[in-house]
Amino acid sequence: MSAEVVAAVAQAHRRERPGCSPPPRSVVELNRGVAIGLRDGPQAGLDVLTPLLADPALATYGYLSSARADFLRQLRQWRPAAAAYEEALTLTGNDVERAFLTERLTEVQTHLPI
Repeated sequence: MSAEVVAAVAQAHRRERPGCSPPPRSVVELNRGVAIGLRDGPQAGLDVLTPLLADPALATYGYLSSARADFLRQLRQWRPAAAAYEEALTLTGNDVERAFLTERLTEVQTHLPI
C-alpha cells in the first residue's frame, strides 16, 4: 500500500494551487517524505525532509518538525529528536497535538544523559 501512497503524493505534487500558505508543492513534498519514510524507513524519510528545512514556506509549519522528530526518534538520535519535538511544540496551538508531542518529547528525554 505504501507504494500507492508515494505514487498518489507524486501525482498531487504535479498540481499547484496559487495563494495557499504554505504552498501545496511544499506540503506535498513533506507528505512525500513521510510516505517514503514509512515505506523505506526513517532515514530515507529524513533524507527527503531535511532539505525542506531551507524552504521558507515551511519555516513555521509544525508538521515538518514533528515528522522529522518522529524519524529521528525511530533512529534513536535522541538529542536532535528532542530539539525537533520542542520546535514542533512551539509551532502548534492545538491542545491534542501539544499533548501528543509533549508525550513523545518526554519519552525521548528519558534517553538523554543527565
